[in-house]
Amino acid sequence: MKRLFATLLVLSLFVTTIFAQDAAYLEVTQTDISRLPNVELTLLGQDDAGRPIDFSNELILINHDGTLIDENIDVVEMQDTGTFAIFLLDLTPGVQPRMGEIASSVRQYASADFMREQVDSVAVFQADEVGAVERQASTVFYNDITNLFSIGVAPAAGATALYDSIGDLLARVDQLRPYPNAPTHLIVYSDGTDAISTQTTPETLIARAQEKNVVIDAVWLDNEDLTFSAEDGRNFMQSLAEQTGGVFAALSESAELSNVWNQIGSGGQQVVIRYTIPELRAGTVNVEVRLANSPQIPVALTTVSVPAGLPTASLLISEESREFTLASVDEPINMRLPASVTWLDEQVRSVNQAQIWLNGQPVLDVDSAEIDQIVADVPLIFGNNVLKLIIVDELGQQAQSPDVTLTVSQGEDALPSELRTGGSFPWRLIGYVLLCLVIIGLLAYLYFYLRANPAKISGVRERVAQRGSTILPPAVDSAPNPSAQRAKVEAPTVAVAAEPEVDNTRYMPPAGQPTLEILDSLSKMPTSVLINRSEFLIGRSSTVDLAFTDDPTVSRIHATVVQDGKIYRIYDEQSTSGTYVNDKQVPEYGLQLANGDEIHMGAVHLRFKQ
Repeated sequence: MKRLFATLLVLSLFVTTIFAQDAAYLEVTQTDISRLPNVELTLLGQDDAGRPIDFSNELILINHDGTLIDENIDVVEMQDTGTFAIFLLDLTPGVQPRMGEIASSVRQYASADFMREQVDSVAVFQADEVGAVERQASTVFYNDITNLFSIGVAPAAGATALYDSIGDLLARVDQLRPYPNAPTHLIVYSDGTDAISTQTTPETLIARAQEKNVVIDAVWLDNEDLTFSAEDGRNFMQSLAEQTGGVFAALSESAELSNVWNQIGSGGQQVVIRYTIPELRAGTVNVEVRLANSPQIPVALTTVSVPAGLPTASLLISEESREFTLASVDEPINMRLPASVTWLDEQVRSVNQAQIWLNGQPVLDVDSAEIDQIVADVPLIFGNNVLKLIIVDELGQQAQSPDVTLTVSQGEDALPSELRTGGSFPWRLIGYVLLCLVIIGLLAYLYFYLRANPAKISGVRERVAQRGSTILPPAVDSAPNPSAQRAKVEAPTVAVAAEPEVDNTRYMPPAGQPTLEILDSLSKMPTSVLINRSEFLIGRSSTVDLAFTDDPTVSRIHATVVQDGKIYRIYDEQSTSGTYVNDKQVPEYGLQLANGDEIHMGAVHLRFKQ
């Protein structure tokens, strides 16, 4: 009776395994929630003929927490990720005659027929009495495998712990993988028996492989030393492959081995799909993915976990504003980008960093205080412009907004109103108006003050007569250089109101003043001039002390020579072309002049003599 039961069990496992050789499967290898409410899933699978699934011809259906999603599921990209194959060789003394076949079959996989060099990875381990021993670390080169077997891999001297060795590799698989979501196959070469396992059972091995997304392929070795237990070992190997989505093969059957290698290779192609969560809320929910056109392919199961405090970012651009025309995109377009950042737990947190990305590149750093109403010069192009907002909150959590595509065609300028900067309240214009009103008020006050104080006007006329100038100085090309080392002449309106006497800061210093020799100039000038004031102005304006009125290369007030005791320093007054002494540009804090120094300002060439 026992023999009959054993025979029926063996027969059922054998029949099940035959039908499972090219079992179709679909699994989710990676989940990405960084673009909530959009979720990205990476899928891997093969059809019942052992070929990679052609997702372009499939209708993908998603069940998200009980809600069916059959529209707006986008195929984002196909990924050629490569595969990771781990060979575990359980070499007991009885398989010694098969060593040449074992080495040849492993080298068969590590060849151009099945493994893509520098894309797919392979490692080799050997089972011993404790666990798995590394013989060849993960490599992407064929020759490393060839060299390994050229040196020789010898069978173990005694019994080996097959179960413990498989469990050891499954425990370490996350560290062994070349990258986290690499499709991983564990190819076990063994007679299926385990005489000394102390901590692992077949049931725990299958559960752990499923948990780690590791497919176990079994290559059965016919061990001449085994008699009755040989069939039990074969049954265990078949069951191990069947329940983890792998392929069973006998070493002596080359066609069966090719099925193993083909299934490993099919895992290198993965697809990334994207769908939108219908109702975003915190928590962990179950997600199912199935293919409507291929009902024979099993449903892929995964979970999506959304933390309660996770931020979400959005660009709030309506659908009708995402297509428009512009006359030109040669210059960046000044536009408004309405956006928002919220947290699922409805707590308000600060945003530490924010950027606008355009067509995969960052184009603008956003002030966190301006996220609600971003105003920016955006370098659009004709065609599609993919915008997104990326933020990092105070807890270091990142959020990316769903992509918004602006389609721009050439035509008349027709930027939608919600994107126009003029669509927001004109605070800047109001600020300019208020500034103009303040200036007008000051001028009116000055006018009525002078009319009410004729004596002030007389004082001003006296000063004008002494300087040969007008009441208001002419406009300069740029603001004078502020210097802490000298007293600058302030606006004459303030001087008139505060000080009616003659300005003594520009009167002639004691005798012994230096001169400026005029070596070259576009204006008709004397050969030299005396520096007869403690602040000696040089420029194009007719009101300065040394005026080059016909020289456009000189600014209206270009430079100032200032006396400080017996020392004279020259300052550039933020002129257009700069001031140079002995070919060295005068810095903001000025430069001390020495006898014979040559000065250049535009086309003017001077020499300082003291």
